[in-house]
Amino acid sequence: MPSNRRFDERFFYQNAPLIATFAESVLEERADSPSMVDGDASEAFAALVATFKTLSTGLYYETLPEGPVATALFRRMKSQLDDLMEPPLEPDRRALRVSEAQEVLDFMIQTSHFHSNGRPKSRQYLDWLRTMVPEAAEQEQSRLIVP
Repeated sequence: MPSNRRFDERFFYQNAPLIATFAESVLEERADSPSMVDGDASEAFAALVATFKTLSTGLYYETLPEGPVATALFRRMKSQLDDLMEPPLEPDRRALRVSEAQEVLDFMIQTSHFHSNGRPKSRQYLDWLRTMVPEAAEQEQSRLIVP
């Protein structure tokens, strides 16, 4: 269930790269899994939140979503988050904190619920994400074969 937290400009400014990373991950998985629906993204986000809540207590336990598409998306985003949480090699960068990842995931859950119509096979949220990440839409179009 999404929180009712309001996100301000500062949140977007600070977290824009991670939000874009998540959006691109969803769109990449959609390109790899044409049967993907809004619920798959929501399930993957929720499973990541549960996984990171457990991690913040000091335990490592992955809460996997149901379904192969949601699980594939979960794995894709979890891998990216693991990389971002590693101590960086560059001295001017810092590792992503679990609490920061949780906040952005909460935002992603809220946007998925807001932009989806709630129907089981809805792709309204996925279509909205494509408009928010124009580079991913261009890559998706370039895969089409036009006679």
